[in-house]
Amino acid sequence: VTGRPAGWCDMVARTWPVDGVLGENGALFYRRNGRTVQRQDLGTPPAPGRMEALAESLLAQFPNLKVASDQFCRRFDLAIDFAEEVGPFPLRQAEDLAAAFEAEGAKAKVSSIHVNGWFGSWDKASGLQQVLRGHFDLDTHQLAYVGDSPNDGPLFAIAALSVGVANISEFPN
Repeated sequence: VTGRPAGWCDMVARTWPVDGVLGENGALFYRRNGRTVQRQDLGTPPAPGRMEALAESLLAQFPNLKVASDQFCRRFDLAIDFAEEVGPFPLRQAEDLAAAFEAEGAKAKVSSIHVNGWFGSWDKASGLQQVLRGHFDLDTHQLAYVGDSPNDGPLFAIAALSVGVANISEFPN
């Protein structure tokens, strides 16, 4: 389960010893079946040009930040980098950026390196619950989840066992 883009998830599903990968904060699922990988969209992709317009508006407000270098691999969200290849800038700036996403009508989540925004109602928890119902004989009472940032909060809330790695302490909530 990751906030990383579709392209990254496709690669992980094809090369790692996993049954599937949930990505873009719950918007899509890549399921490996033998040697083939199938993508299931759990969200609705944005209209053409919508994310580019959103990026232009947000970067005008936050000119020291930049669109994440993996944006070209994304299908559902816009990732603005504040601590991966720029900065790191203060968490307060990431929170202000998340509020700006929301002012534009998007849902937003802060990760340890990006602020991700999308137009839809999914998150990591709802995406995983949908995947578990449709593909696996598991429920959240059997789930252990390890995360490192606020965008993991929805899964921390539903997993039977949640583990926050050391850098989670940088985030006050």
